[in-house]
Amino acid sequence: MTKRPENMSLEELVASFVEIGIAQGAAAEEFRTATFNRLFARESKILDELKRRGNDERRVLISLYDHPNVQVRLNAAKSTYALNTPGARAVIQSIADTKFQPWAGSAGMTLWALDEGIGKLD
Repeated sequence: MTKRPENMSLEELVASFVEIGIAQGAAAEEFRTATFNRLFARESKILDELKRRGNDERRVLISLYDHPNVQVRLNAAKSTYALNTPGARAVIQSIADTKFQPWAGSAGMTLWALDEGIGKLD
């Protein structure tokens, strides 16, 4: 049985975040939206737990900006935007610049929404 996020170590939370991102990437590539959405809910619980911990432990996800999996990079950048705006924005922009779909589209829409003031990453 999988541990609940509140019972996981910091290392386990990061490993779970990576595992979820890799699975989301596969789901996105295969247009499996329902699977992606279920994984997004799990990702949100991990992020809530990291944020809840003292010093906002989401900062550990900054180390994933150069992860080999594009979905993991995108998730990490979006999740740490409020903590490291210039670095996160650079990662999101680099993904948008690749034109590698569907991730480039998601990254581009994220930047557009932020620039238009209709999106917020906290």
